[in-house]
Amino acid sequence: VPETSDTHVNFLDTTVYKGTDFTESGKLQTKVYFKPTDTHALLHRQSFHPKHVFPGIVKSQLLRFDRICSVKEDRDEAKTILFKTLRQRGYSRSLLRNIDKKIHQDMEIPGTPGEDDKNIIPLISVFSKYTKQVNHKIKNNFRDLLENTTLGNNFKVISAYKKNPNLG
Repeated sequence: VPETSDTHVNFLDTTVYKGTDFTESGKLQTKVYFKPTDTHALLHRQSFHPKHVFPGIVKSQLLRFDRICSVKEDRDEAKTILFKTLRQRGYSRSLLRNIDKKIHQDMEIPGTPGEDDKNIIPLISVFSKYTKQVNHKIKNNFRDLLENTTLGNNFKVISAYKKNPNLG
């Protein structure tokens, strides 16, 4: 049965609603909408995925909340739900706090050169614990090598993994 209301409407993952100052400003506000059937079944921290995937999940959700929520209190409420769920799925408090802090620091300094401004050098390999260690050592050695050149920090080495061969 569809829900009807004079004060709000839910559409996809967003609630558009009349805020407390609607009568004065005439502006609608938005916040994240979680469907009643939403289980918040995000990737468990113990799953076998590359290390960078887990912070990426947190960051993408927080950025999504920032885009959707027009009021800080609504964003904080959605963040509380997310963090509670992720804690139950094995994510550490410090990881969650650090990502939240970093996102908001990056947003406060517009025009600052960031990771996106660097030339990317991908190390493409099949994912395994061994290749993960090898790629890590290559990235560290490359970073050390560049510090002693005029190229400076214009390059970033990333690990890019392709599918493992399967029986098919």
